[in-house]
Amino acid sequence: MGWQERRRNCGILFWSKALLSLSISIGVLAYYIVRIAQLYTYARDHPSVGSGEYETVDCPFDPAKASSPGELASFGHRLEPAQGDFLWGFHLDWEIDSPSALVKRLGAAPPVWNAFISMNTTDFEVDVINWMANQIRDVKGIFELTILPTVPLDTLPRTLLWELAQECRHINSFYGVPVYLRFAHEMNGNWLVYGQKPTAFRQAFIDLANYVHTSTNLTAMVWSPNTGLGYPYGQVTAGAADLALLDTNRDGVVTAADDPYLPYWPGAAAVDWVGVSAYNLLAGANSHQALAPLTGDLAQHFYGNDVVTNGIPIHDIYNRFAAAEARPFMLSETGAPWYRNGTTEPFENTEFEVKQGWWRAVFGNTLAGGSNAFPNFKMATWFEETKVESAFYDANVFTIRDYYITQTKEIARAFIKDAQDLGKNAFKWAGRVKFECDGSLRN
Repeated sequence: MGWQERRRNCGILFWSKALLSLSISIGVLAYYIVRIAQLYTYARDHPSVGSGEYETVDCPFDPAKASSPGELASFGHRLEPAQGDFLWGFHLDWEIDSPSALVKRLGAAPPVWNAFISMNTTDFEVDVINWMANQIRDVKGIFELTILPTVPLDTLPRTLLWELAQECRHINSFYGVPVYLRFAHEMNGNWLVYGQKPTAFRQAFIDLANYVHTSTNLTAMVWSPNTGLGYPYGQVTAGAADLALLDTNRDGVVTAADDPYLPYWPGAAAVDWVGVSAYNLLAGANSHQALAPLTGDLAQHFYGNDVVTNGIPIHDIYNRFAAAEARPFMLSETGAPWYRNGTTEPFENTEFEVKQGWWRAVFGNTLAGGSNAFPNFKMATWFEETKVESAFYDANVFTIRDYYITQTKEIARAFIKDAQDLGKNAFKWAGRVKFECDGSLRN
């Protein structure tokens, strides 16, 4: 055999082995892809009970009664804790965190877990919702489901809103997890595609509320604008119908003198909870760093008091919509950031002081905390991640804002201690909140 033939045979042998190895690798990869998909589907459709020890909930449901005020304890008060009780929870960065991991860090189980889910004209990430509901079930939690439309609300098919209501019913019954459904939040802001378009928002919210209220008692509709401080957050561009609603003082323009809430109010029949987004963003004059707040700093978000709107009743979200309509009130997302970069002067407070100051402001405005100012204030959800946002002093400078409470042991332990000081019977923990089929909560 000549050297050329030996070389050719070696080449054939080499490429045969290479092709065989490649085929085996592709086969193994395909097997694992299929297997992972099978395991994911099984886990989604057959969730383990885990530490939650929940069972599928079989709640008989009568749509006729559900649509009649007064027939159910849940009408207008769905998933509302008893007077003096307070619910709390966190919004996670679900890509890198989980409820079980947070419970381990904190050493305690919050009852409420928030997630943001996108919705377009065809989809609202059902698989992701089920995946989250399964994890919330395992820590005996309640799901604060924030639906974030990525398209104008008047383009959403009503069939899709109906499907969302049925998904909530599925979470309630299959996973045994109640839901606070926070649809199209911060609708009074100009940073969302559906923002400052009250006509479409009110109709979509009312339609979804009708679907939910006639499908399940264990999902509560949450109306949750952004804090009115700073409204309208810049120049407003609106069509004639929306402008007629937004220009509440009829002076032809939308300014801080206009009502930041009423144009977006869908009516009490559609709302089970009133919520608001409110953060401690008070900045030092020199440091551009959030300062440790006082108890009264939170109340200004409820009353709508600042240097511009002080004393204008239309900026009072708590009394006008929670107290007047007898609805429970929540801080649907809140927190105090620590700035990791972008500050220009030495810090005026420590990270611990900033974050503890804010949660003490929250606790101090509850009945459990000794305040009678806001008896309907019954829930708060803390932001538990980092965000990159523009600096106060320069929109072109981006700062890393750290909202974490549970990532640092000193801060996490202080949070739990302050919560326990309110009394374990008032500050509710996961597993100590039970629910009835009519949507009421009990101890």
